[in-house]
Amino acid sequence: SALIANKELSNFALTPSRILHRVTPTQKLNGLQIHNNDISFGGKNILLLTESFSKNMLPRDKKVDLLIISGRPKIYNEDMGQMPVPGKVVIDGSVSIRTSHYWTRYFDALGIPCHNVATDGAFVMSLY
Repeated sequence: SALIANKELSNFALTPSRILHRVTPTQKLNGLQIHNNDISFGGKNILLLTESFSKNMLPRDKKVDLLIISGRPKIYNEDMGQMPVPGKVVIDGSVSIRTSHYWTRYFDALGIPCHNVATDGAFVMSLY
């Protein structure tokens, strides 16, 4: 990113937090597995529904702990019924208000907790 590429800006914005939390930059995160729109880390499975997502990428036999909806994925209710029920859904800020209301109502009707970043603020989840 531009922040990391600019040494002066990086030292100003990132270094204090890295010192506070005793972390260092790394190129590899042990245990992180990314395959298309499927992310696994710390025993949690995260599925990203983005514009590049297609229904043949839906997991059928894998537990989905977190479903993140971003942008305008081309997926419909009947396709969603073919995937495992997610533990929680997060709708990111790139989803339009109208679409986010649709998804919120859809998952509320199924009894699945739904977090809309645009209205509820940042989503935080422990991965270990």
